[in-house]
Amino acid sequence: MKFNKITEEKAEHLHSLPAPIVPLVGKDGNAFAIMGRFAKGARKAGWIKENTDLVIAEMMSGDYDHLLGTAMEFVKESEDDDVNGDSDDDDAEIEYADKPGCSGDDSDGNPE
Repeated sequence: MKFNKITEEKAEHLHSLPAPIVPLVGKDGNAFAIMGRFAKGARKAGWIKENTDLVIAEMMSGDYDHLLGTAMEFVKESEDDDVNGDSDDDDAEIEYADKPGCSGDDSDGNPE
């Protein structure tokens, strides 16, 4: 695959890391949902934020096909692809810890 932002040396390094397990088949195909699931899988696989951000930047550097190709290049499909939607694990949400109320909770960020 031809990358826009990832150098050949960096791609080799990323391929040497444990592949994030990310369900792609039977899941929300929205670009942001795919990137969110990738970020969650990379975090679980022990990737540092710099590497995750680099792959996400690569995903965003082209069209939708490039995003999918990049995702498929760096992830391992989950063993339980869960095409019926029966998984206990919901789609990943991107969390913004520095912004109260943006991580999916109902709080307004004000201490009581």
